[in-house]
Amino acid sequence: MEFGLSRRLAIVPVRYRFGAFVLSPRGRTLTRDGQPVPLIPKYFDVLHLLVERRADAVAKAEIFAVVWSDVIVTDGALAQAVRTLRRALDDDSREPRYIRTVSRHGYQFVAAGVIEEPDAGSVAPVVTVAPAADATTAAAIAAEVDRLIAAAAAQAGTEARDAAGRRPAIGPDAAVAALRARPGHARALAYLRDARWDDPNAGGVPVASDPERTRTAFEVVRLRLTDGAPLVASRSRAGAFAGAVVGAAAGCCGGVALTLAPGSSATAAAPLALALIGA
Repeated sequence: MEFGLSRRLAIVPVRYRFGAFVLSPRGRTLTRDGQPVPLIPKYFDVLHLLVERRADAVAKAEIFAVVWSDVIVTDGALAQAVRTLRRALDDDSREPRYIRTVSRHGYQFVAAGVIEEPDAGSVAPVVTVAPAADATTAAAIAAEVDRLIAAAAAQAGTEARDAAGRRPAIGPDAAVAALRARPGHARALAYLRDARWDDPNAGGVPVASDPERTRTAFEVVRLRLTDGAPLVASRSRAGAFAGAVVGAAAGCCGGVALTLAPGSSATAAAPLALALIGA
């Protein structure tokens, strides 16, 4: 998908290099140190749009119009896409290095030093320094688990989802194990599972073997229903409005026919009355 006129007119396609990542619109790939980072196609399109429009804070309405022009989605779908992209980029919503949330507006790609280069189809790996050893310690994971449990207990949905989306360097299995060892972890574990639903690299979050599996399963269902409720309500309103319009039109036509019928005693108000009844 090409978003800018300048890109469509370019003789040589470009790709974007930022940090250890390379984004190739031509190949529809995101790589890190030369290794592919799997992304759902729509999420790739969101990242592409934000990177190409990185000088601007891109409004949610524009993202919906470009990426989801063929389907009706809610703000929750975009929020989930951004959370997944942040996980893929190892970004933090509190101190963003790549994607900044612009309150009541949208998102902006804020990585410094983005390089545009000709896309010849192959990507040379970038040599990066391995993370410090202490970043993978149990203390680091415990801090993330504490943050997730606190946000989940306070029912702070956005903060809990952001905390769930952070993938400690020691790996997702260790984070899940640390969380499951805490009493009263069901809601936090449900947020963790929900946040990783659409991330092919996030790792599994088993529920059946969880000590609090009944409560956890309940919380997972609750989160899914909460996410789906706005979309169901939106489509229900649209369906009800369409039904009212059709009913009003049918009632009005019936009223006109009744008024014009030979020997009818119906008054001129009949079409309006039947239209209201039909609506």
